[in-house]
Amino acid sequence: MVDGLDPDNLTAWRTYGQLNAHRWIWDAQCGAWWLGELFKDMDPDERDERMARVDVIYDVLHPPKAKAHGA
Repeated sequence: MVDGLDPDNLTAWRTYGQLNAHRWIWDAQCGAWWLGELFKDMDPDERDERMARVDVIYDVLHPPKAKAHGA
C-alpha cells in the first residue's frame, strides 16, 4: 500500500514505523533517547520536515479523542 508514496512520504512512513516498532523502548521510558537516535544525523530543517510528515501519519492513525459534551 505504501509503494505509491513519494520518497519523502515513504521515508516518513518508515520513520513512523521505527518510532513505534519497539514497544519496550516506550515501556522503559527511553522514547527521548530513541528520537535522538533516529534524528541525530539530520540537519534541523530536514528533521522538522520529517517530523511534520510523521505528525500527519500519527494524526490519521491516532486521532485526538473527542472532548466530552460540556467539557
